[in-house]
Amino acid sequence: MKISEKVEMIDGSMANCYVIHQDDKILLIDAGTKSTGRKIVNYFRQSGNKPDTVLITHYHPDHIGGLRMIYDEFKPQIYAPRVEIPVLTGKEKIEPTKSFLSKMVAGMSRIDPVEDVKESEGL
Repeated sequence: MKISEKVEMIDGSMANCYVIHQDDKILLIDAGTKSTGRKIVNYFRQSGNKPDTVLITHYHPDHIGGLRMIYDEFKPQIYAPRVEIPVLTGKEKIEPTKSFLSKMVAGMSRIDPVEDVKESEGL
């Protein structure tokens, strides 16, 4: 869905993944769920573009699940807040709260780590 001349939202990504066109670069904000990663890859294939950079806002599964698939397909630079990087790189797991629902979601939300993640502070 086109929001403005330079901003689009990828429909069906379940996490409000945004694409920002700036000069000759393309920035993807968040990577959707693991199951919608393919939709994001197909969005870029159909548009004839690729993300140069992915900015992860936080490590919830609906924002990082498709990251590995996007990385494998396009090899973009990946940035995330410093506190999120250990989860994205597989050094730490997502820790659920004490609620049953949180534990259930964490159990279903294994992510495929991506090693090459840089700090987003100062971008």
